[in-house]
Order: sequence, then C-alpha cells, then structure tokens
Amino acid sequence: MLIGELMKYAARRANTLGLSYLLRGVTPLELFTAQKADMNVDLRFGFGDYDQAHFEKVRNTRTERNTRCIALRPVGNVEGSWKFLNLETEKITTRQRFSAQPMP
Repeated sequence: MLIGELMKYAARRANTLGLSYLLRGVTPLELFTAQKADMNVDLRFGFGDYDQAHFEKVRNTRTERNTRCIALRPVGNVEGSWKFLNLETEKITTRQRFSAQPMP
C-alpha cells in the first residue's frame, strides 16, 4: 500500500524539480501536465511527515475536528490537497486542510 504511494511521491518530486535547465526552463511536470508546480504545495511536506488533517465538515459538537496522519503525497489538484495515511483508521484519505506537527 505505502510502496505505491512512495513511488508516486518520488515520481512527482522528480518531475517537479527535474532537469528544467535541459527543457528551457520548463519542468517535466509542466511539460506533461501543462500545470505549473506550486512549491508551497508540492514541496510543503516530505513523505512520512507527521501532520494533523482537519475534517472537511465541522459540526458544533464535541467530536474531534482533526486527526493524526502521515503525509504521503500531493494530489496535484488546484486546491492543493494531499493524501494522508490516517493513523487511527489506517486508511488513505485526501484532505485540503492540514497542519504540520512535531513528531510525538
């Protein structure tokens, strides 16, 4: 499960930072997807960083509003979403809102 996510992360990172000088200032990501890399999103975390992902719909109750996660990779959409491994459910989830946390 995580090996595939690691491979996708490594490929995206290589294409984001790839040999831009050989392609006249255009990264491989821009060349193949016509999408400019946003360094604040694509390079925000590393694979395996500890984070807290916030739930999309917050209700006015005493339920938790975020969950402990491990960052896997950016999704590549306009919203800047990332895929995370939820440490409580051990499932992969996609979130738009998240914050870096120190490793406990």
